[in-house]
Formats: sequence, C-alpha cells, structure tokens
Amino acid sequence: IKMYTWENYFEKLINAARLKETDKIKVVYYLKCLILAFGQSTLSLAFYLLLVSYLARGYTIQAETVYFVQQCLSNIRVAISVSIPMGIAQTADMLATLSRVQTFLDADEIKPKDKSRNPSSNSKIHLNKVKLTIKNTEVLKSISFNLEEGLMLVTGNVGSGKSSLLKVILGEYPISAGKLEVEGSLSYATEEPWLFPSTIRQNILFGQEYDEKRYKKVLEVCALTYDINQFEKFDRTIVGDRGINLSKGQQARITLARAIYRNSDIYLLDDCLSSLDNSVNNHIFSECIRGFLKNKICILVTNNINNIRSMNNKNVLFIENGTTLTLEQQEGALDKRITYYMDEETEQTKRLSKLSNTPENFEVFSDEVSKETDQLLPNQEIDEGQKVNLYYEKNKEGGVAWSVYFRYYQFIGGAFVMFYLFVVFGAAQFATS
Repeated sequence: IKMYTWENYFEKLINAARLKETDKIKVVYYLKCLILAFGQSTLSLAFYLLLVSYLARGYTIQAETVYFVQQCLSNIRVAISVSIPMGIAQTADMLATLSRVQTFLDADEIKPKDKSRNPSSNSKIHLNKVKLTIKNTEVLKSISFNLEEGLMLVTGNVGSGKSSLLKVILGEYPISAGKLEVEGSLSYATEEPWLFPSTIRQNILFGQEYDEKRYKKVLEVCALTYDINQFEKFDRTIVGDRGINLSKGQQARITLARAIYRNSDIYLLDDCLSSLDNSVNNHIFSECIRGFLKNKICILVTNNINNIRSMNNKNVLFIENGTTLTLEQQEGALDKRITYYMDEETEQTKRLSKLSNTPENFEVFSDEVSKETDQLLPNQEIDEGQKVNLYYEKNKEGGVAWSVYFRYYQFIGGAFVMFYLFVVFGAAQFATS
C-alpha cells in the first residue's frame, strides 16, 4: 500500500467498512443494554409478584416473611442480573466466532507462490504470448519478448498496459495464458514516489547494509549530491510524512536511488523520470541507467522521445492496447512519435529563443539554465549560510478550547440524551427502592 501510495484509497474503504460495522455493533449493544436492564429489573418485579400472589391467596404479610424472601432473592441477584445476561451475550459472540472459524476451515486451500528471487548468473526475462485478465477485463492480450542483458525501453499510449507488464514480471499479477520466466533478483522503482518518515539515507538504504562507495556513487548518478549538500544535516535530514518537505523531483530521485542501491540482477523502473526536467532526465538516463546499470537487465517505462531516439529499435518495446507490435509497426510508430515530438520541441525552442533574446529576460534565462545545470554537479559545495533546515517541529501550548467540549456534548446526543439518561436513572432508583 505504501509502495503504490494507495493510502487515501484504502482509508476510504476502511472508513466505509467501519461505518457498516458500527451500524451492526450499535444494534448488538442496544440488545445487550436491553438484556442487562431486564436482568436488573427482574428481581424487583419478581419480589413484587411474590408479595401480590401471597396476599391474593389470603395470607397475611409478616416482617419475617418479607425479610426471608428478600434474602433469598439477594442471594441469586448476581446470577440473574449479571451472569445470565452476560452468558447470553457471550454465547452469541461465541456462535459468531465459530461461524467465522468454520468458514475459514471450509475455504479452498491455495498454495502460496514462492516470490523469493535469488541472485542468478543467468538472469533473464522471457515472455511468450503472455495474457493478463483482471476482473474479466483483458489488460494484456499478447506480450512477447526475451531479454537476457542490457536495457529495454517500454513505451506506448496511456492505458496500454506498461505498468501492468512490470507487475506481471514482479509476480504481483498472475497471468491467465502464455509463458513467463523470470530468473534473478528484482529491484523496482514506482512511477509515483513514496517516502517514509526517516532520514534520507534510511529511505535510500531501505534496510540494506551501508556501502559507502556504492552509496556515494548512487547519489552521484541519481543527481542527488547537490541537493543533499544543500541540507543542514545532509543525508541525515528527516523526511516528512510522504516527503512533504521535499520537491516532487527530489522525491522521485530518492525513490530511484532506493531501487538502484539494491544490488539486483533485474531493475524495473516504472516511468520514474517523468517528473524531472530535461537536463536531470538526460543526466540520470546516461549516467545511471545506461552507465551504472550497463551490466544489468533494466526495463524502463518511458514516453520521453529523447530517450527513445537514443536506443536501437530492438531495445524499444511498443505496447498498443495490451499487444506488442511487429518490427515494421514499431518503426512506423517511432517515426510518427519522433515527428510529433520534434515539432513540439521546435515550437518550444522558438519560444525560448524569442524570450532569451529580449534584453530584460536574457539574464533571468541564463541564471535559470545555470542553476539547472549546477544541480547535476556531483561535488558542488554549498555555503553554510545557504543550507536549509527542512525539518523542524513546533510545540503547541495552551489548553483545550471550550468548543471541543461543546462538540463532544453535541456528539453524545445533546440535551435530549442527557434528559433521557436522567429520567432512566431516576426510574431505576425508584424501582430499586
């Protein structure tokens, strides 16, 4: 749930299920209160009926008779008013528990799949006409490729099944047809970055042993050295919940660094460079993906035309409507995509050139380009006065406002419930006396 940042979605599901549960529990507790109230009033009612019946038969009530009956009823008060009602309630809970246990025991046995991936000298990914169906919907219709080394880019339209393909390789989705073979240890970087409240270093290590040489190299190839040097406590800086004190690009690069730091045979990167600007994107693509991971199997989901143009057609897998295209179709799709992006880049270049040629904007434009380039320098030093403390806490002082007590009073039912409780309490005292 954390990895796919599904917290909000599951929070809504849990709240909806909790509301249904409270509605059921409310009825149960109303019944329990009714049983307990009936048990408490039973002795008084029984004492009254005994005396009335005794008088109706023509006997005279004497003090010793009343005292004897009262003592007998007092001896069984606990059993009638507490034990029996509680026994009835606990019996109902026991029957419900036995029903759930029986349902579990009657369920079909499912053998768990072994998802552990050990390092392998012959790592590979082989898919042959793989088909994936989720809730009667075909997500992947026919996917075929074989990758034993190097980099492969996976591209296609939105909703074509690129992310689903990676989850199939991870073993998160069971295939409905075809052949799937994955050998070697896996490392995965999500499209949506996620971080947990801890230091930047712990977010990158993620339980792995600290290797200083590999750690510094990962920071360099992921363009994080400059950013970490900006922080007052460097990589000991505490990351807020969901990385709230970091930019989107920094979150994405830390998520990528976590996957890269893990020494695996296969790296699955789900469009984790989409939130980065072109300079940082090109740096990470060349230094990290094509450089640092050159001896590993790497699958990168991307629609970045610059990355696609830098690869051979055999290293680019196009997915359209859950199906891989033929080589001729892939070349045609690549030409169309390159033409589209070249036109778009030409228009953007013209606008930037027009803007930069204006005297008042030239200095601003140059500063922005220089700043963007400086962020890629792995050994860039930052002055002490420029370092930023991203994490700090504020202690809130004061007492509880009266509005909080008033809201609590409203939530318990207000004046009506208070009056009702007062009446019931008075009636109970009157009945007891």
